[in-house]
Amino acid sequence: SAAITISNTAPVLASVSLSTAAPTENDTLSATLGATSDDDGDTVTVSYEWFVNGTSAGTGTTLSSSSFAKGDTITLVVTPWDGTSWGSPVTSDVATAVNTPPAVSSVTLSPEDAYTDDVLTASASATDLDGDSLSYTYDWYVDGLLAQSGASATLDGATAFSRDEEVHVVVTPNDGDTDGTSATSSALTVANSAPTAPEVEITPEDAEEGDDLTCTVVTESTDADGDAVTYSFAWDVDGVDYTGATDSAAESVVDGADVGSGQTWTCEVVAGDGDATSSVASSSLTTEAACGDGLYASFEDDTNCPIAHWDMSTMSGTRVADLIGDNDLTVTGSPLAGVDGVVGATYSIASSSQYFTSIDAYPSRLSGSGSKSISLWAYLDAKGGDGDGISVFASFGGKNSDGTSFCACYDNEVGDDEPSLGAGGAAYDLQGTTPWGLGRWYHYAITYDGVTSSIYVDGVLESSRAVTLRTGTTYDKYAVAVHTLYGASTHYLASGRVDEVKVYDYALSPSQVSELSSLTD
Repeated sequence: SAAITISNTAPVLASVSLSTAAPTENDTLSATLGATSDDDGDTVTVSYEWFVNGTSAGTGTTLSSSSFAKGDTITLVVTPWDGTSWGSPVTSDVATAVNTPPAVSSVTLSPEDAYTDDVLTASASATDLDGDSLSYTYDWYVDGLLAQSGASATLDGATAFSRDEEVHVVVTPNDGDTDGTSATSSALTVANSAPTAPEVEITPEDAEEGDDLTCTVVTESTDADGDAVTYSFAWDVDGVDYTGATDSAAESVVDGADVGSGQTWTCEVVAGDGDATSSVASSSLTTEAACGDGLYASFEDDTNCPIAHWDMSTMSGTRVADLIGDNDLTVTGSPLAGVDGVVGATYSIASSSQYFTSIDAYPSRLSGSGSKSISLWAYLDAKGGDGDGISVFASFGGKNSDGTSFCACYDNEVGDDEPSLGAGGAAYDLQGTTPWGLGRWYHYAITYDGVTSSIYVDGVLESSRAVTLRTGTTYDKYAVAVHTLYGASTHYLASGRVDEVKVYDYALSPSQVSELSSLTD
């Protein structure tokens, strides 16, 4: 019979199913194959081909999510092979990639130190494997109770929370399709808010020696937590702590018995709520000096003020101001201003053409044999001068030679080198005992009590004697560092300075002169 050739029979694959019909960006697809068969008993193998949206996407046994995205359709075609022939391909059901929900990984709150009126802000970190734009829902909780829910990442403490309350937020992401995994922030405890500083003032504004001083809270503190506020007062006088005040709820009073003239009082106030205090509020007041503005000794009160006082630095226009009255000094010859004085600044006199004279006559009560004094500070750069060699620091009246001048002078005549009251005729002159050095300040005072003239240097009595002075009015104005006031001779402060010139209508006592000699900055 004729030979019969038996042909190969192609293998058969029963089925193909995918690991999921709805993969996400987190998934790797695989397949489960049904049974294979081959009538010839051949060994059967298979080949894979993945299709995404109908386009070949790979031939491996699996398909990673990097090959598809949300919304893509995926199929797998598997074909059996027996080594000779390919069997019929088998196609899986269609899988459609679905949305991957987003996830919040962390949430933080700021500021970390929160107070009642602060606005808290939540900052969330989230991921979405599909790359979708995200929105968030913020559920704010205060002491465990929902206080606010919605799209706002902030919570205003002015309306939502107070001191000592705990605040946290739960943040839920949404990618437009699905809410994702929420995350919760750490709880934050609202801190105490310190009260604001008050505004305070000391009254009366024109306080004098003996007046009570009252420090009053004129604008009260506020406390954001609504806590009760109390005030603490502290005083100092001229930089020294004062503890004798009487305090009440919103004011503090210093007894007038402790208040002197020309003192600077400062009141400092802090507000407290029991846990924290405000910044310091302060007010300062300088009591009026008994004799006005200027540097005065303790005895220079309302009844013992000088009748003229030139500090040689305070100006009234182009004139040196009289701090007691209005008898200012005119300036002649352009002396150098602004040089160092014993107190503040003064002028430097360098020639006989430089001097000062008052605009008005001195009071008539200084004429004749009445009591009078001059106190000043003097500084010599050089001694001597023309004629009889007298340096005049301050004076008023007539001539030295007839006892009608009252002059704080320095005598440089041949054989003389000392301060001099009058420095003229022998019958009226009074000389000091100690020559002065150059380049230093001396306190110089001359007094007359109607009987006795006295000279003091640096607070110490140098000489005195009984003499009849008849202070005249030939030269009826005050003169400071001046020349040609005493007849034919020329007298002037050859080179030097004067400062803190005061004239009195009474004789200074030794203790008063001593206090004046120590009255500096």
